[in-house]
Order: sequence, then structure tokens, then C-alpha cells
Amino acid sequence: MADYKAGTGTDRNSAGSLVIRSLQKGYGHEEVSEAGFSARYVKKKESRFLLYREKVEGEPDRMVRILLKDKELILRKSLPGSPDAFTLMCFQEGAGKECRFFTPAGVMKMESRTRRIIRTEGEDFLKIRMDYSLYMQGELVSDYRLTIRWTEDGGQG
Repeated sequence: MADYKAGTGTDRNSAGSLVIRSLQKGYGHEEVSEAGFSARYVKKKESRFLLYREKVEGEPDRMVRILLKDKELILRKSLPGSPDAFTLMCFQEGAGKECRFFTPAGVMKMESRTRRIIRTEGEDFLKIRMDYSLYMQGELVSDYRLTIRWTEDGGQG
């Protein structure tokens, strides 16, 4: 591990494993998905990021950056070399936030309404659980429970 010591505020840049699990409820059914990635956890001053590449079959890799704040999370997916080809999802506990989804058919705008963000952090792991809903033009599209878990390579977390 880099020169990080728990509780000291020291900068950190560590490799690890990331698992993202989503439970989606909407239109009378539930769907669970889970994906794993190699990811970096970066801490500089008060900013915390998870960085990874998302591979989609038949498409270029997407670069993903998750910015973590106290009761806020901002996820940005972008295609390298395409400045307008990005998805931006913003979540703030107790608030509604505009989101932008890049699709092959163009940009789609939605609103996220986040009920809860719970973050647990240890020396070699980070876990976030979010409960939120997505709305399009004021109409509920789906409810979600998202769990993000990063574990440092070699960690016990």
C-alpha cells in the first residue's frame, strides 16, 4: 500500500477490486445485476475517487470516475476521445439531482432522487449503499438499491 495511514489524512492511490451490485424495481418486476472491475481508490486531501474501466462488448471501453463526498456521489462515464459522449449521474442524500445519460440515440435527461447514502470505510475497504429512484419528466422510472464495494488488493475488508 502507498504511504497511507488510517485516520491521518495522508494521500492515497491504491489498487483493488470493485464490485457493483444493483437491485432495480420497476414496472412490476425486479432485476439484480452485479459486475466486478479492477479499480483504483484515490484520496487527495478531502476528495475521494474510484477509477475504473467499464468494458462493453462491441464498444470502446468507458472510463468511469466516481467522486465520493460526505452525503453525495457523482458518477461520470466517458468514452475516450469523445468529449460529448459521457453519462453523468449525481446523487445527494435527501435531494433530487439532474442526470445525463449518453445513448447511441442521443442524450437522455433524468432526475435522481436519493433517499439514503451509507458509506463505511476501513483501512483496506470502502462500501457504499445507496437507495434512489430515477424519474423522467416527473414520472417514476425505477427504484434502485446500489451497493459499491472496493477492497484493496491483498486486503481483508
